[in-house]
Amino acid sequence: NLTLRGFANDIDLTTFYTQNPRTLYAGILFNAPSYTTYTLRLNASIVPTRSDPDATDKTTCRSTDPYRFNPCTPDKYLYSGTLGLQSLLNSAIIQHHQSLNPSLNQTPITIFPTAQQIPLEQEEITTGIQAGLEEQNAIWLVVALSFPLTYLLTHVAEEKERKIKEGMMMMGLRPAAFWAGWMVTYMGITLFVTVIVLIVTIAIKVFQYSNAFLILLIMYSYTLSTIALSFPITAFFNKAKMANLIGPFLTLVPSLLYLPIKQANLSPLIHGLLAIFLSPMGMSLAMSRATTLEIKSTGLQFSNLVSSGVIYPFIGILLSIVFYSFLGWYLDQVVPSEYGVKKPWWFIFGGRKAGRRGRVGEED
Repeated sequence: NLTLRGFANDIDLTTFYTQNPRTLYAGILFNAPSYTTYTLRLNASIVPTRSDPDATDKTTCRSTDPYRFNPCTPDKYLYSGTLGLQSLLNSAIIQHHQSLNPSLNQTPITIFPTAQQIPLEQEEITTGIQAGLEEQNAIWLVVALSFPLTYLLTHVAEEKERKIKEGMMMMGLRPAAFWAGWMVTYMGITLFVTVIVLIVTIAIKVFQYSNAFLILLIMYSYTLSTIALSFPITAFFNKAKMANLIGPFLTLVPSLLYLPIKQANLSPLIHGLLAIFLSPMGMSLAMSRATTLEIKSTGLQFSNLVSSGVIYPFIGILLSIVFYSFLGWYLDQVVPSEYGVKKPWWFIFGGRKAGRRGRVGEED
């Protein structure tokens, strides 16, 4: 379905296209006062560009080989609806002038249509290569920064398997101190790795225009969320091999969910809410938007953090650290182990009575 929208001038049309490159099919510029001269400004993904060698290679279109690898790109004019749109405009212009002046019914009306791409530099936003670049950066950065989850799951499961954790608890170690030790240890490790990843992305010009500190802040926040995510997950693993096998998928699968979420065109606020529960997906959304800004040669800055929508998944990632930490503490109290259940699932609602019951169970 096509929706008509009016613009005061060519600048407003171009600005709208810059902000919504995938939603604008074509723009029509009329020359007043006769309106018999107009220009079709077509989305760069609809018609071929003169910089495309296949668009100017005559041998490609004249080939009779039905199995040729390269299609005839000028055929886009036939399949994109451009000629149909031009025909409808011509008919509408003729009917309009004839309704204003019936004497023109027998007089030929000359119409001067021209076709242009909406500014060629905007074509870069809509090419398949750059769309793939957004998805590639969104996923590989998540995978590159997700190693703490697998390592932490494996090591904690190994401690449970060897009864090291239970031994420390019997000697008086509090659960909060146990998890805080893991958190502090991996905070230093992940900070070092995050800096290395950032240096690599800048060196290969993935983030050439963005604020390096802001990108580092988002990346490091995500690594902290993966550490916190490992806390609730470890409650379900008692074998190190199983944790090592499943660990990588716990970040890869949620990061792939970013693809349908992106296609759904949900509001940035919804992205932020989803990032609280699925921080890998929130990281993918943030990196995808940052890549879009890189393509525009503006990069992610503190000045466009809100307008670009990156602020919403970023806040969601920060809140996910709190959510995962709380969930890890809760599951550590209620998930059954070989020593029984420490506390009932409703202990957080039962006040001191439920807490005393849990402590008695631990002493027994």
